[in-house]
Parts: sequence; structure tokens; C-alpha cells
Amino acid sequence: MLHLRQITKRFGLQSVLQGIDLDLAQGEFVSLLGPSGCGKTTLLRVVCGIETPEAGQVLMHGLDITAWPASQRRFGVVFQSYALFPNMTARENVRYGLNERPRREAAARADEMLALVGLLEQAGKFPAQLSGGQQQRVALARALAPGPKLLLLDEPLSALDAQVRQELRTEIRALQQRLGITTLMVTHDQDEALAMSDRVVLLAKGQIAQQGAPRQLYEQPASALVAGFVGRMNWMDGQVVAEGRVRVGTTLLDCDSRVYKTGSLVRVGIRPEAIRLIDGEGAMIRARIETLQFHGAVTQVLLRCEALGAGAGTGAGVGGALMLEIPSGEAAGLSEGEMRGLRLPAQALQLFDAPLSMRRAA
Repeated sequence: MLHLRQITKRFGLQSVLQGIDLDLAQGEFVSLLGPSGCGKTTLLRVVCGIETPEAGQVLMHGLDITAWPASQRRFGVVFQSYALFPNMTARENVRYGLNERPRREAAARADEMLALVGLLEQAGKFPAQLSGGQQQRVALARALAPGPKLLLLDEPLSALDAQVRQELRTEIRALQQRLGITTLMVTHDQDEALAMSDRVVLLAKGQIAQQGAPRQLYEQPASALVAGFVGRMNWMDGQVVAEGRVRVGTTLLDCDSRVYKTGSLVRVGIRPEAIRLIDGEGAMIRARIETLQFHGAVTQVLLRCEALGAGAGTGAGVGGALMLEIPSGEAAGLSEGEMRGLRLPAQALQLFDAPLSMRRAA
């Protein structure tokens, strides 16, 4: 239903968006994910009509709406800051966008939307009398009240605490599926994007680094950049020594290396939950448990492994270190300082191009 064609946007000499092509299907929930400054909010503002691109088109069902102002597009927008009128009740805030309708019809629609988000009993309260989560529900009801064809969410949950954020992301996703409304959300929170979306679009430096279903981005990242941003990743410096074998430190590991020639320097990644601890003095790879961090259902185990060399790290610049995540019930028998064997399953190892600095050093 929505087509973005070669969207380009600059602010002065800085290029923020560089030829973005993106399609949204009817009823799809798509998240724009990426670090600060990658262009995701600017792209949302272009879709909304707040920003005009230097080049490219915004098409709605094939109709070019690039030059249409935001008021003419009539998309529903929910901002991070709620943007509620403080001197209006929840009901009046929701009714604000329905001024073109007869008064009685607008009032009934406002109550219908407040009931939809579970706030009809709070309809007479002012924003200051509502919690952050309730205010965001009012903002969502207001955005949905006119029956927009497209819902735009700009970091809608980032101002809320963790528990409310978890509840609201479930509610928003359920509501979006119930209404079947096409939704585009901007977020920097990878967990939020993975949990809520049909498709995640990862932006980097004004371009689409990869897009696909959440599981696809997590399990089949197209680059080290994507792998490092979507989920957590352990990194190791390696060299392909034969087909299906890579040397990391003093250790030879089995892996799928078909896309690389023998002798190629590579970046080897493995997810924290894929590493296996094993017993036995004769294990090929042994590591010392440095720290155990309890996180409820999951325990993070920081391991120090000399056999994998100084190029192994958790992403925090810790040489020779790996981060393992296991169910807390399995971590009950572990203690800091003890030595354990490691298994790095071949199917869990992912190979990427070595960074330029690593190739230069070689």
C-alpha cells in the first residue's frame, strides 16, 4: 500500500537518507531499527509529510503523495512525548481529531477508542492525572480515532519504564493485528523491534543494511554490522585454513566457510546462547569462569579463554573473553574461577569479512 522510491534527504552538506526503497504491504507491521543518527526518524517524518525529500517519491496505493502536507495525508501518528493537550481530558484529547464529525458521533467514537485501549473509566481525567502508560494509550486512541490508513509510531515506548514498556508493546501489537492497520514504527530498541514486527528494516548511515522477518535478521545477518546490532554476539578474529576449517587463536574450529577462500581473514561470530559448557579435563577448548551475572530466568557467564586468542571479545573490548547465556537453573552448579570445557557448534559459527584494520595489520 505504501511505496518509498529512492528517498534522499540532506540537511546542509550532511546526507541523512541515501536512495531508500521500501514497500509496506496492507496490514503489515514494519519497524525501522538502527542506532542514533542512522536516518530512521527522518524517514518517518518524510512518510508523515513533515519533511520533504530532495529526491524520490512517496506513493500510497500508486498515488504520488510526496508533495502532500501532513494534514492532507491524514496518517495516525504517536510520538514518544505523547503530545497530549494538558488542559483537555482524555476524552477531549481523543475527540480533538474528530472535529469534522457531528458532536454526538465524535463523542461516541472517542469513547469507543478509549474503551479499545482500556481507558474508558479514565475518560474524564486530565493527562497529569494519568500514568505514562495511560497517557500513551490515550495518544494511541487519538491517533486511531479518525480511522487512518497508516499508523506511524515514533519511539512510542522509550519514555516508559521496563515493565510498562513490555505490557504496552504486547497491547499495541495485539491492537494492530485486530484492526489490521498498516504500521510503521521507529525504534532503537532491538527487543522491541523483534517482538512486535512482521518485518524489521535495519538502517545504517542513511541506507538499508538489511530487512526481513525478525528471525531472519537474527539467524541470518547479512553483515557483521547487522549481527552486532540485532542481538548480542561474541566476536573472534580468525583465518580460513581449509574448506570448513578456521583458525581462531591456537584453535581449529569447524564451520561453514564456503564463501571464503583459504587464507582469508575473517570475523567469526557466535551468539551467547549457542556456546555449550562441557565437563572433562580433555576438552579441546577450556575457559575460566570470570563472572556470573543473574538476570532472572537467564544467567550470563563471562568466560576467559586463552586458546581463542586476544582477538576474541564480547563486544566490550575484552580480549580473550566470551559471554555465555544459559538458563539460571543450569547455572546453579557453576562457580567463579573454575575451569570448564567449551563447545562451539559448527552450525552456530557465522563468518563475516574481517574489518579493514585487521586486514591492514596482516
